[in-house]
Amino acid sequence: MFYASEAGIKVKSYKYYVAGDDVVIYITDECLNQFVYSMSECTSRSNDPEPVGLGQIIKEINIRNWDDIEFCSKWSFSDGSYDSFSVTRDVEKALLTR
Repeated sequence: MFYASEAGIKVKSYKYYVAGDDVVIYITDECLNQFVYSMSECTSRSNDPEPVGLGQIIKEINIRNWDDIEFCSKWSFSDGSYDSFSVTRDVEKALLTR
């Protein structure tokens, strides 16, 4: 991933999931600040006339616990242990949208 590479972070320190324009990144605590700094420096927050880095606009960077994600209209559930983590579609959206 470009931002991790720019920050000198090794691939074994993170995992990521992408769907459409949503991205969830799991990264070690030791690399978190480097990664956020790299992302902030290499992207824009708004549609500025002068592109930054790759020209990508990231309006929000949310840092949360590994089991507290908001990703592509999905809900995540966990009792706090890694084995209990699961993801399901947002029930309301599943019932009310095509």
